[in-house]
Amino acid sequence: MGYEFEPGAKIQGKDLSRIDLTGVDVRGADFSQSNLQGAILSGTNLAYANLRGANLRGANLCDANLQGADFSDADLSNTMLRGAILQGVNLVDAKLSGINLAGQNFEGYDLSGTNLRGANLFRANLKGANLEGANLSGANLGGADLSGANLMFAIIDDAKLIAVDLRGAQVRGVDFSNADLRSATLPNGFLFLRQ
Repeated sequence: MGYEFEPGAKIQGKDLSRIDLTGVDVRGADFSQSNLQGAILSGTNLAYANLRGANLRGANLCDANLQGADFSDADLSNTMLRGAILQGVNLVDAKLSGINLAGQNFEGYDLSGTNLRGANLFRANLKGANLEGANLSGANLGGADLSGANLMFAIIDDAKLIAVDLRGAQVRGVDFSNADLRSATLPNGFLFLRQ
């Protein structure tokens, strides 16, 4: 291939689909607009890397260091992130449909406009997160902490919000009619007990 896979490498707009970079140190590298679909990046150091607009659909990012990486406008649909370090990642307008983010900490993160359709966010910490305009259709948010979160105009059709904490959340423009809110604590502090 002829690419230098090292910290700070400039590899924008390249087709790297299905590449295996297991354990490689490419912190600060620029992979913007690159095709990394199905890539194996487990244990890879991608800290502060630029992956803006990249296609990472179905990639394996288990145990990867993604601290401070920019995934804005990237497609991370159906990626594997078990054990990945996600501190400070930029996910604005990212596509995260079908992704498993159960138990992850996104307190205060800007997730505005993200596509989290069908994502697993079970017991995720989204306290104070900005989810304005996010698509959470069919997502599992059971037991998640959304207290103080901005959910204005978010799409939550068929989402599972069982036992979710919405105290202090901004919910203007949100249609809860098809959401499962059993045992949820609503923005005003009331408990929703629909059977």
